[in-house]
Amino acid sequence: MRQINKPKRKLDGGFSILELVAVLTISTIIFAAIYVVLSMWSLRFQQLSQIARLQDEAYDCMMKIKHGLVIKQDNNPSRQFLGLLNANSLAVSGNSVTYQTMGGGYVSGYTGLTFKPPRNHPTQSNNDEIKISLNNRSVMYDGLVFGIDSNQSRNVPLFPDEHSARTGKMFVEDLVFAVTDDIINHDEQDLKVVRVIIKAGIKLSDGPRDIFQPYPDPYFVEYETIIAIEQGVQ
Repeated sequence: MRQINKPKRKLDGGFSILELVAVLTISTIIFAAIYVVLSMWSLRFQQLSQIARLQDEAYDCMMKIKHGLVIKQDNNPSRQFLGLLNANSLAVSGNSVTYQTMGGGYVSGYTGLTFKPPRNHPTQSNNDEIKISLNNRSVMYDGLVFGIDSNQSRNVPLFPDEHSARTGKMFVEDLVFAVTDDIINHDEQDLKVVRVIIKAGIKLSDGPRDIFQPYPDPYFVEYETIIAIEQGVQ
């Protein structure tokens, strides 16, 4: 009797344990890679946000040095800006420094500057003066204006704010006031030139150093302005 061989049919009843383990392993690797990429993207976004904040606040500080704070005149709704642009006389103060700019040049100057505002207010005193200085890695504005002490102008931190200064997250590395000895005559006006440089930094990470970090930590920015002040300056 001849035996008839029936064709064998492949039974497809699901995945084997080995196949499931392989799929789970590959899925885990893919999800881990996605997590790392998203975490790195989030970290870079936070760092860029911190750098943008540093740039904005350091630039704003430079503008306050140049143009001054808004000081309310007694109960009068009018206001007056008291900054280097309207200085009537000035003198350097603080420590003598030789600063190397981020471009490689050298500037000799001082860490503080004291100036007198013009007498254009009836209560203003001859003793009124404003001092801008570097103190404990912060730029401070200390003004005696209109002959009285004003909470709006005494020991005001221009940069960084009190919280950033307290945590040490943002700080001022250098503040330089370089006053030229030469008087420049321009359009029949005698002008004295003040060069102001501020170098500020921010700590991008409080934890372990990121070996893949594309930005230096701490990250520094440098701003510079040149201000011509009309004489009268002593």
